[in-house]
Amino acid sequence: MASEPVIQCLDDIQETRMQWLWPSRIPLGALTLIAGDPGASKSTLSIDIAARISTGAPFPDGSGGGAPASAIMVGAEDDIAATVKPRLRVAGADMRRIFTLDGIRVGADGRSSMFQLHHAPHLEEQVVSLGVKMVVIDPIASFWGRVRANDAPEVSTALVPLQELATRTGVAIVLIAHLNKSSVGVKAMYRPSGSIALIGRARAAWMVSADPQDPELRCFAKLKLNVARDPGTLAYRIEDVEGVPRVVWQEGVHDVTADELLDGTNQRGSSDISANVHEAWLRAQLAAGDRPVRELQEDAKRAGIGWRLMEQAKKRLGVENHWQGRMSVWRLPDTTAFGRGVAR
Repeated sequence: MASEPVIQCLDDIQETRMQWLWPSRIPLGALTLIAGDPGASKSTLSIDIAARISTGAPFPDGSGGGAPASAIMVGAEDDIAATVKPRLRVAGADMRRIFTLDGIRVGADGRSSMFQLHHAPHLEEQVVSLGVKMVVIDPIASFWGRVRANDAPEVSTALVPLQELATRTGVAIVLIAHLNKSSVGVKAMYRPSGSIALIGRARAAWMVSADPQDPELRCFAKLKLNVARDPGTLAYRIEDVEGVPRVVWQEGVHDVTADELLDGTNQRGSSDISANVHEAWLRAQLAAGDRPVRELQEDAKRAGIGWRLMEQAKKRLGVENHWQGRMSVWRLPDTTAFGRGVAR
């Protein structure tokens, strides 16, 4: 039988709008990639997201929230009982809505085998029946099977079952990947390990990396986002809760890009301003008393000062963060207060 093309007229196709798990960051019905070096807390970040989904809590930027939903964690590196569950617990997850995939039963004997990407269609029934909104595969490199991870056609083909699962069910599929070895001059978008087809198939891709000037601060920065405007880089720290790590998000958007994180620069648009000037500016803003963080962000933007520089000045000055209702405010510590009648 001769081959023939399959053609559709766009006039017959009904437009649809992108749906989001995390607005402007993780789309529903599509693949999202999160990449970072080993130890960069990618897995802890994915656990924080899963915990929020399970309870309907808002995302760190205030978006999302709503009805609680389920998540499936497909992991190969972390022990479920000793590592994953404790991290979910301190993140506040509803354990009744978090599931793990331990294998796939195939064949007449029903023996369980390790999950591989071509098994994705077998997940569809569980995704629908359990009300799953996110599937995390961590790390993607452990589940290629016989696929050569550096072969673009093979990788692209291997991801089709996952992509079709996402399209049919509307679930967000988050793929965790490592970065390859550093190469001078290589843009961040090309650093996820394996073939470029991996990031090519994803509708959104993000990088987790330490801030060059503050190694304890982790940045969640855009690598690729072709379905929305860049919502900006977010930052977080890892807090120890009785020996269990937990993500603590920082207020506001962090003024750095993925490329700047990898090449070590961190003073975009204000590299000629000294640290002393930043501290003096922040002191002046707080001299009269508490200031809402959102107001400070707006004033810093008008002054041409990146918010990340303000966070660094905040740390050097020992500026304190407090909550007034739902509003985050900064205040100078008594030892550095200006004009408030406190010993200096």
